[in-house]
Amino acid sequence: MPAELYPPIYVEMFIEQKGAVLRGRYKGRYQVTDRAISPEVSFTFEGRAQGDEPEFTWRGAQGAEGRLRLRWVGENSMEVRWWTTNFGTELGLSSGIATLIRVEDRR
Repeated sequence: MPAELYPPIYVEMFIEQKGAVLRGRYKGRYQVTDRAISPEVSFTFEGRAQGDEPEFTWRGAQGAEGRLRLRWVGENSMEVRWWTTNFGTELGLSSGIATLIRVEDRR
């Protein structure tokens, strides 16, 4: 794996839909061994789901912001692409991609 890529240790995302509006949160921890940046990624997003690959603005801690794109790749799996547009006050990972598998809420 190239040095500039950091494999995820875990990634989870929760999405709730009300009408055409999606609201969600993303949390991940990545294996960062060669830089003094946080391995944690955590943000929330909300917006209208439009088109086959809806795109949303996300917001994280310390003023971080970015964009998120969702794409179904199977009946119960979704590709998530995110990238940072503003790091805020703390430097962190700049982008990521993951394919996540849906599991039913276990509350």
